[in-house]
Amino acid sequence: LARDALAARAGQEFTGRRTERAGDQSFWGIGVPSIFANMSEQPAGETNASAAVFGGGLRRGAGTGWWWHTPHDTEDKIDPDILVRDTRVYQHAVWRLLASPVPPLDYAEAARELTTRLEALQQGDGRGLDLSLCLRRAAELEHRMARMRDTHGADPVRTSECLRRLSRVLVPVTYTRGDRFGHDPALAQPALPALAGASRLALLPPGSDDHRFLASRLVREANRIAWALREAIDIVDRYLDG
Repeated sequence: LARDALAARAGQEFTGRRTERAGDQSFWGIGVPSIFANMSEQPAGETNASAAVFGGGLRRGAGTGWWWHTPHDTEDKIDPDILVRDTRVYQHAVWRLLASPVPPLDYAEAARELTTRLEALQQGDGRGLDLSLCLRRAAELEHRMARMRDTHGADPVRTSECLRRLSRVLVPVTYTRGDRFGHDPALAQPALPALAGASRLALLPPGSDDHRFLASRLVREANRIAWALREAIDIVDRYLDG
């Protein structure tokens, strides 16, 4: 959806990255996804205010201007042409979400992202964890989403409801550390943030109290992710069974 909106209204290729936790992402805990953050950035080479605050990487621009979130962030910093262009990008995305018979969302891609993150953990910092069940279920979900894509036009209402239910299950585990009753701080965090502690596990002495406590917590988090994937698979199965 982001790629389409940027190509159609800005004539540019989408080169974004995973959205970070900020005020605009306050509803991840209840499974509401988000799209876009800072639409326009300063040309590369200028002071990168947002990178100084949140960290950079995987971006072509230089973030927001030096005046961002200061008393100098005033109307004279706005380029009217860019403002119109960015508004059209947002408008295009909203229009597609509202006017499409089925929301243009692909949870097979979400399943692939989960698989990539789980594999990286299993082969790296999380090699002491058994993530095989999570990996199997992520692959199962991707397979079922491919089957679901073939039936999108059959019943748009049921398909849309299925996608909504998938969002409520998958967004919290892929973007938050807790659940619908928790609220993460507005800081950068990786995919599957509940397993981020795996990097610390690799540094702790095996058999130590700290290692055992952290390992048991990570096992519980992996179980929570596996359970969410099982629930997502069940949602798609019920849809496919009619």
